[in-house]
Amino acid sequence: MVTLIKDIFMFFARFPQKAGVLEMFTNGRSDLPEYTQWMQEVNNLPDNPLLGDIKHYVMGVDPENVVSRISTFSDCFLFVDYGQIENEIDRVNNRRESWIIAITIAYPSRDSNNDLVERAIKSDRALDLLCRLRHILIQEEKCIPWLKNFQADHIITPWVSDDMASSYGWTVIIHRQGFDLLRGK
Repeated sequence: MVTLIKDIFMFFARFPQKAGVLEMFTNGRSDLPEYTQWMQEVNNLPDNPLLGDIKHYVMGVDPENVVSRISTFSDCFLFVDYGQIENEIDRVNNRRESWIIAITIAYPSRDSNNDLVERAIKSDRALDLLCRLRHILIQEEKCIPWLKNFQADHIITPWVSDDMASSYGWTVIIHRQGFDLLRGK
C-alpha cells in the first residue's frame, strides 16, 4: 500500500505543538479506519515538538479549506502543500517519478496597521524556524525514501499572502525525484 501522504503528514506533525496538529482532526471521528489510526499516531507523538514555536499545522491542497484553517490561526503555523506527481519511463523501462512539496512557516498578520518593520520581524522569525526545520530535513534525508536527495533540489522563497488570511513567512519548495516512488512495478 502506498502511504506517501500519511508519511508526509506524520513526518511534519513532529514539528509543531501537538495540540496544533490535533486541530486538523476537526470531525473528531470518521467512518474511515485510517482516521482513528492517524489520530492515535498524533496522540502518541512526544509532548515536546521539534519546533515548539510553531503553534498550528495545516496540510492540504484544497485552497478553500486551507484558507479557512489558516484564517483561524493567531500565531505561527506550518503549512505543507504537495503537488502533482509526474511519471516517466526511461529507455531501460525504469519508472522515474517526480513531485513537488512546499513547506511554509508563517505568522498571521490580521492587523492592517502592521508597518514594514513588524512584517520584517515576522519574516525573520519564520526564516529562522524554516532554517531549523530544513536542517532536520537534511539530517534525516537518507533515512526517509521520499526525502532522499532533498539537499540538492530545493528553493527557499518568501511567503507573503493576502489571500491566505494575510500572513508573512518563508517557504521551502522541494522538487523530489526518484525511481518508482509509487511502487508501480
